[in-house]
Amino acid sequence: MSEISDLPMLPTKQELHVWLTQVVADYLGNPPDALDPAKPLAEAGLDSVYALSICGEIEETLDVAVEPTLAWDHPSIDAITDHLHGIISTR
Repeated sequence: MSEISDLPMLPTKQELHVWLTQVVADYLGNPPDALDPAKPLAEAGLDSVYALSICGEIEETLDVAVEPTLAWDHPSIDAITDHLHGIISTR
């Protein structure tokens, strides 16, 4: 999976998007450019186990708490990026 050092302490929205795309791609076993960031992750093959794992990686890397339903509440890479950027930009 992606290393914590791959992401700056306060990432820009673009850096966050690139990092999250790589994380999701790693879990799905796809290259990042094969993912449509606007498409629901469930349609790309993300299941609940991987979704929880991604939540854990987000929490560890960004030092934020996220709901285990993150990928369902914000179903695409674009939506999750927007949500996470909103959280970290207010710290």
